Amino acid sequence: MSVKEWIKEELKQKPNIFTQALSECFCTCLMVFIGLGTMATAFFKGEGFGVGVQLGWAFAMTISVYMGVRISAQLDPAISFMFFTLGHMSFGRFILYSIAQTFGAFIAAAMIFGIYYG
Repeated sequence: MSVKEWIKEELKQKPNIFTQALSECFCTCLMVFIGLGTMATAFFKGEGFGVGVQLGWAFAMTISVYMGVRISAQLDPAISFMFFTLGHMSFGRFILYSIAQTFGAFIAAAMIFGIYYG
């Protein structure tokens, strides 16, 4: 089996719940890290939260969604709650996603804290 065939075969498989939760955690961490990084940089430079911060958050959201869209990419417990209330997600999956997303956001905030205050 060639590498190209192996990749096609892997992309056809549906990811399991652990992979989806890990993807939610990583993508949320990336989004919050980039977004908070732009805010912290602007704050410590004394520039205020202008267009640069807004573009930073837009870039963070875009990159995070593109990275996780194949697996899940909800990135926010509020979005997961919306899917749960509309009946597109089970309660267990909603809880797991929310925990993974919150954990990813805390990791990102801790990294920003470590960079700027550590």
